[in-house]
Amino acid sequence: MTKLVDRPLLAVAPSWERLPRTIVVTVDMSGTSERVVRFTTALFPEATTIYLVHVMPRAGEVERELPGWEATYERELAAAFDRMREGLPTNAKIETVTLRGSVAKEISDFATYAKADLIATGLHTHGLFYRLFFGNVATRLLRAATTSMLLVPEGEPRSSPLHEPRTIALPRHDWPARLRDFSLRNKARRVTLEIDEQSIGAVVQAYDYPFAGVAYDPRDDRVSLMLGEEGSAGRQLTHTIGAPASIDVLTETRGRDSALRVAYRDGQALMTFMIEKHEPLWTSEDAR
Repeated sequence: MTKLVDRPLLAVAPSWERLPRTIVVTVDMSGTSERVVRFTTALFPEATTIYLVHVMPRAGEVERELPGWEATYERELAAAFDRMREGLPTNAKIETVTLRGSVAKEISDFATYAKADLIATGLHTHGLFYRLFFGNVATRLLRAATTSMLLVPEGEPRSSPLHEPRTIALPRHDWPARLRDFSLRNKARRVTLEIDEQSIGAVVQAYDYPFAGVAYDPRDDRVSLMLGEEGSAGRQLTHTIGAPASIDVLTETRGRDSALRVAYRDGQALMTFMIEKHEPLWTSEDAR
């Protein structure tokens, strides 16, 4: 069912008796999380306690593949929590919570522990990473939770012609030129970078970084993704992918790029552009 949802959906538990006062909002470090927070607080301004809850991946196998990943991950998560707090109601108590384990189980158990009236979570409707990793979290939560749930899609309804994504496979012989053009038209846009490999699972490597550029070197057969401010001593990151198998650009029909996907033997890297301009999330006409 969650794959068909393109508008906010409220699933009400039998225990629902009043508008929610205590709300758990799942945070997965994507642009959708910010949309979920804004929509939920606008829809339920009576909330007195809001928990921003993130479930980290298990450390074992990730640490073996990416030594030192946890310190970077925690820095990016702290930045994500700070962004979520901006603009939240001043009359509500805001708490951030970080858990480990199975996402659906940990969220459901925490909601029960906190006596939450509602769990709000995002739905990711495009991108292989989201379909494989985040897309099924909402489904598992619906099955596991006894709490009412609010499901918020990541973008506008599919009926909007401006938000129907398409995938463009770049021809290998044209990679250097096409990636150069891609870099020029998207420079400085804010991005999230996710790595998804079978051995380590899905890991968010960077969140809310400015995009500096992407290039392919045919001599070394490597793609380099560069994030961060040029000439700055602040946050900078270069992610290198050897022996890429394919490169796809995910683009909206209006021609604006929404993501870049680089596939290789062991998995894929997905760089997603974050939402820059927030459109109204709710109007009185939506309720008609």
